Amino acid sequence: MKLSRCYPHGCRLPRFTLLGLICLTIWIVAVFIFRQAWISCLPSVNPYSYTKTLVSDTASRTPTTPVYVIEEHHEALLYWYHAAEKGLIKQKGNVLLHIDGHSDGAPPEHRDILPKFRLPTTREIYNMMQKNDVFVIAAAFTGLIKRYIWVWSPWDTKSELPDHFAAKVKLGTVTRRDVDGKLIEDICGCPVQGPGEMEESQEQPCLMPKDSNPESPFMEMDGGRCNIHLEDAVIEIVSERKAIELMKAGNWITSLDSVILDIDEDYYGCEAAVQPLYDVGIKQKELDWIGYFVSKLFCPSLPRQELEADKFFADIVDRVISVKQFCQRNNINYCKKSSEMKKYILTSFNDSIDVITNRNLKPALCKSNALSLKAMEALIKHFVQYNTQQLQAMKESGICFMISPRTLVFDASVGMRTCDGFNRPNATIIPFHTPTTEEVSFRTSQLRVMLGAAEIQPGVVTVCRSMRDGYTPRKYFHVIEQDVLGVLKDVFQSVDDKAIFYDPYLLGGTFGWPNRH
Repeated sequence: MKLSRCYPHGCRLPRFTLLGLICLTIWIVAVFIFRQAWISCLPSVNPYSYTKTLVSDTASRTPTTPVYVIEEHHEALLYWYHAAEKGLIKQKGNVLLHIDGHSDGAPPEHRDILPKFRLPTTREIYNMMQKNDVFVIAAAFTGLIKRYIWVWSPWDTKSELPDHFAAKVKLGTVTRRDVDGKLIEDICGCPVQGPGEMEESQEQPCLMPKDSNPESPFMEMDGGRCNIHLEDAVIEIVSERKAIELMKAGNWITSLDSVILDIDEDYYGCEAAVQPLYDVGIKQKELDWIGYFVSKLFCPSLPRQELEADKFFADIVDRVISVKQFCQRNNINYCKKSSEMKKYILTSFNDSIDVITNRNLKPALCKSNALSLKAMEALIKHFVQYNTQQLQAMKESGICFMISPRTLVFDASVGMRTCDGFNRPNATIIPFHTPTTEEVSFRTSQLRVMLGAAEIQPGVVTVCRSMRDGYTPRKYFHVIEQDVLGVLKDVFQSVDDKAIFYDPYLLGGTFGWPNRH
């Protein structure tokens, strides 16, 4: 079974597309400005699978400006609405300052279960958490976000994004028939005409989603069909340089605004997490097979089970490395054939690699004991063919959930995967950039200048790691995160170490995936 390279998030979209900037606004801007379409490749999964997981208990001990470190970006919704409930931000009409390597403005696929122009219930928040790039639109159509500002990363010089672009849009709902002919209430949006733009026209074209074509997920509609609920939503796209200039002017975002500050660590750079495996000669076909056997062996549902499965996976790899190193110094019979080496490993270490009797591991296993044993044997069979450098790279990459268990489409029975991201070099629309240490330092200094120049006090801050989907450069992860948190503490007096909370669903826990072993 070969999984889609975009499974299950859908490919994050190129930064030059403006469809993805705030609710349907993005679609409108894209149609009338750039004429680019979003591409989505989310597979068909049961949309009603629901995992009951709550915000960290630490959220109740909130200082003036809480900072939440999260793994996947749609998990920010839990903390935004929690902040609105606690009165840290307004329940409607907030400014979202989104500092990110991607716009994260793709349209939600399952819109019939979204709350529209009202605060969501707890269950509905999970309905909104469909993918890591659709949460902005979902939040905008509840009314939480009225003004969306995306500060794009300066390292991508090919995207042709504007230095500063702003547009007003009306947002509303439309009654239409879905692909099955059923009447549904969908979302729609209409651009606000500027001065001198054919003001005599009675109706202006609006946009609504189109379900049948993922490459062009919107279509024009008569403006009269869109039942407007929000008259003056604003979308802005701005470069880092221009954002600093506007912040210094003092009237762009002010202390009167209710601000959600949202920072993605891939603002510093974006890599293909699979590259270290490619660099040591492991082919994609091999990774597909490894991933297949991993998915049949491990089916956890909780983060601690995910870590336990990865720990067991690393133990298997370490034992194969030990045997390989021993065989380099000795010419024993089982060293001569990979099949004999596999048999030796299985018989010699059955005390600790018995997947059936390992109590800590058992909750993370798939249901069939026989299939689990076969999957483990198949993994060892593949590993004995690798050299020690390849095995070490496989151990460092590890295995993890397909997506966060909080995601609407999460299904534990799908199993785990090799933790090497979803995009591949030369086979993706995602722009890649590996920063140098000097560039990381400069990006931090620019972030400090940008936020330090603003006379704002965000009500809540979310910092997204973007490690599971394989975007943030892993070798710089700790430097980037500590830099971002350091800037927040330096700039905002209400942020200190006690204000920083680590989400319980972080990949690899508080210390992160690279330092999990």
